[in-house]
Amino acid sequence: MNVASSTSHQEISELARDLVSEIQDLYRNAEALPMRHLSAYTQTRNHEVTLYVRVFSSMYGQARFTRALGLDVLKRNGRVLVISNIEFAPSLQGRGLLKALMVEAIEKIEDLDIVEFENVLNEKLTHDLLHLGYIHRDMSVPFGSMFKVVR
Repeated sequence: MNVASSTSHQEISELARDLVSEIQDLYRNAEALPMRHLSAYTQTRNHEVTLYVRVFSSMYGQARFTRALGLDVLKRNGRVLVISNIEFAPSLQGRGLLKALMVEAIEKIEDLDIVEFENVLNEKLTHDLLHLGYIHRDMSVPFGSMFKVVR
């Protein structure tokens, strides 16, 4: 696919589907570890999109979110997706890829409890995430990690 021309809704959806497929593979690899609560990491470069993600079970992530959510919100066997870095090629900026990626992830990743974007320092990304319903993990600062409970 030619990235420079990948601006149609169909092409953005296909790209999001490919990226989520890579994330699902990461979950399968993490589940093969001796203890499912261990996190797995990957960095992917796909169609001029760079994602650095971590995945782990909600049980492992409880300490991260207890202060903001309380203990009752997380499923014991659910999953957490942490996106530490996300970069799109300029041709993909403002094309809805972030929203398509999150819709696809929520739909396809079984038992996904929380999606978190770590270290959000970009004002536009912060605005986009707020618009999509994400909240700051530490409410005392207007930047940093943002998350959303999806189930």
